[in-house]
Amino acid sequence: MSVLNLDVVPSTEPDALAAMDLAQLANLRSRIEAQIDTLHARLYAQNADMDTPLVSDDGFPRSDIDVVQLAQSFSRAAMVSQPSSIPFASVALVAQDSPAHTAGLRAGDLLLSFGRINATNHNNLKALVGAVAENVPVEVLVLRNNTPTQLTLVPARWAGQGLLGCKLDVVS
Repeated sequence: MSVLNLDVVPSTEPDALAAMDLAQLANLRSRIEAQIDTLHARLYAQNADMDTPLVSDDGFPRSDIDVVQLAQSFSRAAMVSQPSSIPFASVALVAQDSPAHTAGLRAGDLLLSFGRINATNHNNLKALVGAVAENVPVEVLVLRNNTPTQLTLVPARWAGQGLLGCKLDVVS
């Protein structure tokens, strides 16, 4: 397996982007597009694209492709093309019959966004406190088995503690 060395994309926080002039933004766009082209070329070299399944119909890793390389390329392409799709928290626990459970959240899911909260602004998950209000639905995007999955979580009182019913850990 070859090593993929890509340029690090600078912060895409709104303040950082707002401070850039047109030439800097054009340069950033070119760098991102070049990375995406490199990743797609890596996929095409194995006759694959972003929709190529990594497992066979019976659920086993395919033997005709480099599954690890493709998974890494899929993940990196998603992160580069959508900076807000960088995981910032992992779901460590989901309580049975909790709002998180009802929404379909699962232990092992990686949070990509929680309402407007993402990897660039979560502040060690402290920002989630302000994003949660009782009975106000929150759109949650998780990465599950390398696939982005959209959920709607409605924080609410339930038999357990808090309004969500899940434990989150910061992804470092």
